[in-house]
Amino acid sequence: MKNITIDTNVLIDLEEKRIDFKEINKLIELDNKKIINLYFPAAIANEKFVERQAIEDFEVFREYLKKIGIKKPKILALLGYLGFNFFDEIFLFDENGPEYQLAEKLIKILFPNFQRDYIKFCIEKGYDEKSDAMCPKFRNIFVDSLILWCHIHYKNDILLTRDENIRKKISVVKEFKDIKILSPKEFLEMI
Repeated sequence: MKNITIDTNVLIDLEEKRIDFKEINKLIELDNKKIINLYFPAAIANEKFVERQAIEDFEVFREYLKKIGIKKPKILALLGYLGFNFFDEIFLFDENGPEYQLAEKLIKILFPNFQRDYIKFCIEKGYDEKSDAMCPKFRNIFVDSLILWCHIHYKNDILLTRDENIRKKISVVKEFKDIKILSPKEFLEMI
């Protein structure tokens, strides 16, 4: 049975009935029939909004997954970066440990020019650093990196995404060349 990590854009495609949304529905059916396992990194919840407000309770995200047809959502807990996680879906880490080092390496691969200082990042991007809402671009850098981190950490078989940045940058790194990154349509054509 294939273990598949789902990226944020797959859920957005389903929700907005964009490219591959029919294929995504087929994948959900296969998951519900226990033919494949779809896994949802907890980081995705950071980019889920209800009535234009970021969700603060992870149960809202679980209910959202059930509402779109996933009977028993399988969640991948992740590193506990402050401001990016829900406390019931994280594990703590040692900054010198391999989990943290992998996460930092992935950020550098995917976003080599990333300005880590939030205030400087906001100034560079023209975003109000004093706003209550976190800058979406800053948030997205961590979410993309943590989704990939989950995929590698949990040793899943396939990462489903249409994110060309992830596909392009990971495929050229020797250490990660064996990671299978497919779109939902490509995966269904493969099985």
